[in-house]
Amino acid sequence: MNLTLNYMNNKMKNNAIHLEPTSRCTLSCSNCIRTQYIDSIPIEDCDIDMVIKATKEKNWLHMCGNHGDPIYHPKFHELLHGVRKENPTIVFSMHTNGAFRSIDWWEKTASLLTNKKDTIYFSIDGLPNTNHIYRVNSKWESIENAIKTLVRVNPNLKLIWKWIVFKYNQNQIDEGIELAKKLGFSEFEMVNSFDNPNDLDNTLDWQMLKEKYT
Repeated sequence: MNLTLNYMNNKMKNNAIHLEPTSRCTLSCSNCIRTQYIDSIPIEDCDIDMVIKATKEKNWLHMCGNHGDPIYHPKFHELLHGVRKENPTIVFSMHTNGAFRSIDWWEKTASLLTNKKDTIYFSIDGLPNTNHIYRVNSKWESIENAIKTLVRVNPNLKLIWKWIVFKYNQNQIDEGIELAKKLGFSEFEMVNSFDNPNDLDNTLDWQMLKEKYT
C-alpha cells in the first residue's frame, strides 16, 4: 500500500473534466460551504445528458465532493453507465464520505467501475471514535460496509483513504494505516487541514509527520 502526504495536491489529468454531480450530502462538515451557508445552497443535480455530452471526448471524469457528495445524485448509476456507454475508455474517479448507501447500491457501483484506473477516494478523518468529529452525521458501519462490498465485488478497483490530519486524530495515524491495509485500500493519503479552524495550526507538527511518513 502506498503512503502519500500532501497539501491537497491537484491530481487532475490531461483532458480531464472536474464535475460536481450534485449538491446533496448527508453530512454537516464544519468547513463545508453547505454548512457555512446552509440557507443559500440549493439542492441541484447535474443533468445526465449534459454530462454525457461534456465527457464524450474526455479521458477522465473526476467527481469531487466540494459542494456535495457524488454518491447522492439520485441517478448516479445511470450517470456512470451513460457516460461510459458513449465513451468506453473514460476513467472515473470520485471523492465520497461513503456513508448511508446500501450494500446492493455499492455492488451496482462496483460493477460499473470496470476501468483498471477507476478510483474512489474515501474521505475518512480518523477511526470510529473520531471520524464523526469533523464528518458530522457520518455512520462508521455504513462506510465500512461500502469498502468491504467494493473490495469483494471488484477487487481491482483502486481505493484511496484520504485522511485530513487534525490534532485529535494525528496520534491515530499508524492505526489508520493498518486498518486501511486490512480493509484493502491501495493508498493512504494524509492531507494538511491548513484551512480549517480545528487544524494542526503548527508547521512543526506537520514537519514531524512529513519526516515520519515520507
